[in-house]
Amino acid sequence: MDEVLRLLLGGEVVSGAQISERLGITRAAVWKRVEQLRAAGYDVQAVGRRGYRLAACPDALDAPLIERGLRTAWAGRPTLFDRRVDSTNLWARRLAAQGAQHGTLVVADEQTAGRGRRGRMWTSPPDEGVFMTLLLRPKAHPSQVAQLTLLTALAVAEAIEDVCGAQAQIKWPNDVVVGGKKTCGILLEMGADESQVDFVAAGVGVNVHASPPDLSDMATCLDAACGRRVLRAPVVCAFMARFEARYDAFARGEDWMTAYRARSVTLGRRVRVMGVDETFEGIAQDVDASGALVVQTQDGPRTVLAGDVSVRGVMGYV
Repeated sequence: MDEVLRLLLGGEVVSGAQISERLGITRAAVWKRVEQLRAAGYDVQAVGRRGYRLAACPDALDAPLIERGLRTAWAGRPTLFDRRVDSTNLWARRLAAQGAQHGTLVVADEQTAGRGRRGRMWTSPPDEGVFMTLLLRPKAHPSQVAQLTLLTALAVAEAIEDVCGAQAQIKWPNDVVVGGKKTCGILLEMGADESQVDFVAAGVGVNVHASPPDLSDMATCLDAACGRRVLRAPVVCAFMARFEARYDAFARGEDWMTAYRARSVTLGRRVRVMGVDETFEGIAQDVDASGALVVQTQDGPRTVLAGDVSVRGVMGYV
């Protein structure tokens, strides 16, 4: 199906004979793939005796649709799509073990075992969101991966504004929020030894058409934030473009943290930090070069490397 879709995405009428010859399949196989495209929501029209023309595309995440919108050198190249997977992060990790290259993107319409931070479940119903993982092979020390978590959140926030114009901010470390509510979950996992990273699976789940109904005080979706229906493939392409630019800057040692701080909904606000052993409150003062949060408490400044941080007025915390 993907091969026929790629030929039709050019917008021209393509004859069945041309498709058959270029793909090395029978005319009957061409007809079968055209019917599969129609069943998936693509408006493929038969034009007289000339062939087939693609008149309209559904809100789909098929690889050829995403590839057509990519404006990147390496991010999303290649792109792989499956309608239903356990988890895009698990899929990417399996590909990493098989030697998949830097920049490989996996995208799913539905996850049956989507995960968030600390093993929490991430609701991933079909046709509602974007669930994707970008496979990276950075030449970096494992201690630098925490920075990539923040960089991913920055790229998502920028992509959301590119696609629908809604102001997107970041609650430390990587919750992307619009109108004070979470729109995106990010989970980075890595394979590494004590000195070198082998791979990073940068997983991103974006609520596009719906958010979990039981979390209405904390979460929202892009449709609600933008006031219109948002197509999902452009969200993927915008993220790829923004991520590639920020990652390349990171690899060159250039500053990107200033842009992250400018989007922070955490800095300058009163926060509650819930760690494994204790909970404390203070004013979030800075995000340091390593990506840690600096909180001013009544006992002095404290550096937070990990933990749940609640910000007053954001995601239901009052």
